[in-house]
Amino acid sequence: MLPLSLEDIRRTARATFAALNSASLDGCLVGSAACSEHGATRMPNDVDILVLTDHKIIEEIQAAIMLADPHFSLSRLDNDPTAPSTVLWYTLSAPREPIRACRVDIFVPGSIQLPLVPLDRIICSSVTNFPVMPLIAVLLHKAIAWVARGRLSGPHARSKQASDIADTKDLLAVARERNLTITHADWLPFWFLHDATQAVELLCEAYPDTRPDWIRTGFQITD
Repeated sequence: MLPLSLEDIRRTARATFAALNSASLDGCLVGSAACSEHGATRMPNDVDILVLTDHKIIEEIQAAIMLADPHFSLSRLDNDPTAPSTVLWYTLSAPREPIRACRVDIFVPGSIQLPLVPLDRIICSSVTNFPVMPLIAVLLHKAIAWVARGRLSGPHARSKQASDIADTKDLLAVARERNLTITHADWLPFWFLHDATQAVELLCEAYPDTRPDWIRTGFQITD
């Protein structure tokens, strides 16, 4: 499959939000696409969207998206052991063109340790107008994801961890520039902040160069 551009990623996100809107569902970008909207330099390779619902399962949301837009379809992804049995894809190529498609991962609150984001806390991207999870939550979730992937084995998990670290360092720099601290995270649930605090401790042990920025963000890092 041909590599994707940033515009491909954004085109996919735009189509996904339009399909969710048709189904009267709200959501926000998370993962690498959210990192990019917040200023991270790494190129996203897919679109992760947290759908803000407590009464639908992921398969129902996928079905609603495909009903709204025929460019979406489901297929298996065999090279990612952490992926669900079927993955949502958005076809970017026209008929008779080489196949280009972007993966779209749909999550609900609680999936992969993602918190529920109140509608009034969602950020509107200044670049694309996409709804995005707030920077502090994206940053902390990256630390949590880094720890979770460390419990897995294999080259895929190691590659994902390397991406998590790259994004984390970029977002820490953005947080420093914006004087962002965990006082801006008072809306996040206790369990998420607890997991994030433990993850930050472990991350600082592995990457001590990040310690000053975490302390500046308001974390009390033990020696």
